Parts: sequence; structure tokens; C-alpha cells
Amino acid sequence: MGAGGNRGWILSQVTRLPYSFFGATDWDRDGHQDLITRQDTTGDLLLYPGQSTRGYSTTPPVKIGNGW
Repeated sequence: MGAGGNRGWILSQVTRLPYSFFGATDWDRDGHQDLITRQDTTGDLLLYPGQSTRGYSTTPPVKIGNGW
């Protein structure tokens, strides 16, 4: 899936949070779209693992970097 259909919804949800959105793709190569964000106050880089369901993921985010 490209940057089309869900992009507007994703951006509208992410901008409510104190995060900078980096991208949505299969970052961890498990076959599901993931989100990468930066927590603006701390500079932590977070991976939000995707699942094969619609809606919010029940998997907690994983810190994959800091100082961003």
C-alpha cells in the first residue's frame, strides 16, 4: 500500500501526540506495516509494531534509539 488511503488518518492521529512521524512501512520485516516516530520531548525513536488487524495495535512500542 502506498501513501494513499490511510495517510490522512494516520497523520491526523499522530499530530495529536507529542511525536514527529517518520514513516510507515514494514520496518521489522514481519509482513505488517509499522510506524516509526520520535518523541519530541525526549528525542527517543520508537517503533510501533503493526499487526494484521485494523485499528490500534495491542503491541507496545519499542524504543529503538535516542538523541534524535
